Amino acid sequence: MADILKRTVVQFILWIVVTFQSEASGFKRVCYYTNWSESRAVVDFRFHLKEHLDPFLCTHLIYAFANINPTELRIERVYSSEDDGKVPGSGFMFDFTALKKKNPKLKTILSIGGEHSGEFQLIMGSDKNIKTFAQNIYIYIRDRNFDGIDIDWEYPGAIYKNEFVIFLKELRAVFAAEAKQTGNEEKSISIAGAPGISNIETSYNITEIVKYVDFINVMAYDYSGPWSHTTGFMAPLYSRSSDKSFDQTLSQNWTMNKYLELGAPPEKLVMGIHGAGSSFTLANNSNHGIGDAVSGGGEKGPLLKFAGRLAYPEICKMRKEETVYDEEQKQKYTYYGSQWVGYEDPDTILMKVQYAINNNFSGVMFWSLDLDDFLGSHCHQGKYPLLSVVKKVSELLAQNTTPDPTHSQPIKTKPTTTTVWPPKDGGFKLFIIDSRNSTPLLTFPCLILLLLFSLCVLFINHP
Repeated sequence: MADILKRTVVQFILWIVVTFQSEASGFKRVCYYTNWSESRAVVDFRFHLKEHLDPFLCTHLIYAFANINPTELRIERVYSSEDDGKVPGSGFMFDFTALKKKNPKLKTILSIGGEHSGEFQLIMGSDKNIKTFAQNIYIYIRDRNFDGIDIDWEYPGAIYKNEFVIFLKELRAVFAAEAKQTGNEEKSISIAGAPGISNIETSYNITEIVKYVDFINVMAYDYSGPWSHTTGFMAPLYSRSSDKSFDQTLSQNWTMNKYLELGAPPEKLVMGIHGAGSSFTLANNSNHGIGDAVSGGGEKGPLLKFAGRLAYPEICKMRKEETVYDEEQKQKYTYYGSQWVGYEDPDTILMKVQYAINNNFSGVMFWSLDLDDFLGSHCHQGKYPLLSVVKKVSELLAQNTTPDPTHSQPIKTKPTTTTVWPPKDGGFKLFIIDSRNSTPLLTFPCLILLLLFSLCVLFINHP
């Protein structure tokens, strides 16, 4: 009960501060909507765009995905319910961009690629084809009132590394020319960036790519999954440096550093966060720590029904023997019987938002809206408990943090101070001191917030 009360107090204080301050300028909250979530097998877990999508939760909404037609060099709908082929028309795509009527500051973007990324290579190799494809992309997103295109090519590889740059350059040229001709705002270009070292190094000429894109959504997750032989986190913030048997490249901190090392400016990097957790079936129920052997992915959950992956609402409902917070990698895991899952919750999400702001990144990206408890009926933390933390904390921290321009790269080693809400020691700390230079991350207004919070905790502990 005390933990619930503490969380409520924090959320209330954050709400007060955010309410009386203007929205943080520049820090992106990029959220993916998935068109297949409208027709999930479990009716109560279907995500209905008109009913469930809050247009104020994110600054940028990305619609995943449209299909690529390599024969006709254009993009097209996946489902007939998305687009009736008329301009102006009706369907999910038009409903999606119409959200800007409720929130004029919202940016809506269409994504292409994903599981159908193989279609890209059928277009590359011909300058004429690339130019025609770029022009048709512009026409499609213009007619449906999208503000930009997101290229989720998984992955170009060494063969198409240069072609990818040529494609992005042509897209930029088309968008710039159309903006100049019409006087309208230029359409944005973003890409979904790989997390793994091999894909990053072989697929991307970063110094060239950043000339043509507005931002890179780094998919800083999927570091473990059903393919793994041991338990591990889907998206640990830091590598497991205490044990060199772990692959040190499998963390968000390592990945973001890699993009910086290859020439990406921090203001064009958006760090990805995943709403699901990696689940496993333990080889031995008695061995349930990090790095213990598994026999495969975890059992399917009752909502997502995906072996080896549980959505946050499923994790909330999961029976648990114990929940453990891992201080080194800033993640949580829980287990019951043979089932083990590592996951994000509001506590760990808060740390990641703070990390992104501390390091001057452009924002954070969330995959995907339907994996949060969008109904608020499973976790009893309100609607969108994960994304609500992203919104509240990013607004608060972005306004009260003064970036240090001499430190443009993320922390190479894990910080020496504990971040927020470490549940194991019974303590409750709010925000950290920057371990790079020992200066406060937050200025005077947030110190007042800290004082208010301390008084509330004192009241809770000593009624």
